[in-house]
Amino acid sequence: MDDPGRVQVALRTERGVVPLLAPDGRPQSVPISDALSADSSSPTVAREQYRIALNFGARDVVLVDENGAFPSTPSADGISHEGGFFYANYDVSAEHAFEPGRAPPGGIPIQLSTPIDNVKSARYTREPRKWPAYVGMPVGGTFVLIGSALIASSPNFNDESAAKTVGVVCVLGGLIGFGMGLYALLDKSKVVELVPARP
Repeated sequence: MDDPGRVQVALRTERGVVPLLAPDGRPQSVPISDALSADSSSPTVAREQYRIALNFGARDVVLVDENGAFPSTPSADGISHEGGFFYANYDVSAEHAFEPGRAPPGGIPIQLSTPIDNVKSARYTREPRKWPAYVGMPVGGTFVLIGSALIASSPNFNDESAAKTVGVVCVLGGLIGFGMGLYALLDKSKVVELVPARP
């Protein structure tokens, strides 16, 4: 973004949004304990020059870095722009800023907002899950081998034995699993533009 000082930091509560840092660019530190339940930790949110962070004592979780970037997330959950403003919702733990609903218990619900004309660009990268490839291909290949062995063990190709039926099912299931795994392996990352980059 052009000017990180124009970012407002607010606490999301059941009653609505409670502003913590105004978008005035002034260096300041605000405790948020008053807005949290009594059994929660008492972090502070602080703006220092162009950086905004939630301070948990020994550790800072950066909400806006020196380049004006918000924390990255794997999807657009909690990100929106309407009425001339860009909004980014996070649940912040003592370790990291998560998408809403993804933080460990006790995550602090924070909203960052800024005028849309202050946003240079906003995008996220959809990273495909690769674990189906690591599961589907070896398991599918194993089923194809087992099914082929069962079919080959049938003395007569036209025999309708249980072993041959199970073998055919194994081969078909294995081919489907292998194909799904191969698709997951070859699936590429996709960049989704939320706010197009300005020239």
